Amino acid sequence: MLEEQEQERRFKAVYDRIGRHVGCAVVFPSSNAPPEAAMNGPKGTVSFVDTGRRQFALTCDHVWQDFQDIRATNANAELVVFGTSGHDSFFMSDAHVIATGAEHLDLITLDVPDLSERLAWSGKSFYEAARWPPPLPEVNDAVISVGYPGAHQHPDSDDSRSAVQLRPAVFVLTVSSVSNRHAVLAENTDNDPRRLVQSDPGLEVTTSLGGISGSAVFVYDNNDVRLAGVVYEASPNGHESVLYVAHASYVLADGTLDLVKLPPF
Repeated sequence: MLEEQEQERRFKAVYDRIGRHVGCAVVFPSSNAPPEAAMNGPKGTVSFVDTGRRQFALTCDHVWQDFQDIRATNANAELVVFGTSGHDSFFMSDAHVIATGAEHLDLITLDVPDLSERLAWSGKSFYEAARWPPPLPEVNDAVISVGYPGAHQHPDSDDSRSAVQLRPAVFVLTVSSVSNRHAVLAENTDNDPRRLVQSDPGLEVTTSLGGISGSAVFVYDNNDVRLAGVVYEASPNGHESVLYVAHASYVLADGTLDLVKLPPF
């Protein structure tokens, strides 16, 4: 029991390190819409990366395209990224696409004006890679995935964007298989169970993972963490879902994508 509690403490300590590199992106119908207006809107997860050569936002292509589709019919729609508790949210609607995998790879890199300043006031920060591009994960690697399912989003009484309360889902699991295209994260055996680390003990275990697209996945090794990729798909089984991770290794240091190395479908 003590060993399990110590392991839980270590996982939460790791989340405290990497959670600030990940944010929840929610589509609002307008910049002055009350928080409840976004409760049923599209949402996703975005990561903030510094390769040493360029700083950018990283998420799934379909997360960005969902926002673009809404903006095509509602020019007032805004993409808002929520800050950590006690900090401001910020707009990301003015981001410019650096590169997208489109139908080949569900990844997109985005150049956000003054992103360093926006992260500073939101309590977020860049993941500063010690090595880029990151190596592919390996089977049986321990990984931590941080994302924001819509089921953990709740409006508060204040009519402002900051009034929406968001709590991340933090999965601790192992890599089941790896191909040139993606890694698969699934519970393998009774001796290797998946864990869902609650950042807020009062939260119920979510049965829906809608909103975790773009969730950062980090390989965890002896208290060292490195970005492996982002979740782009999950089977519909709630917290027991199989997660599919697009490799961050296809992102080059300048934010472009090396699609030439991708295997054919």
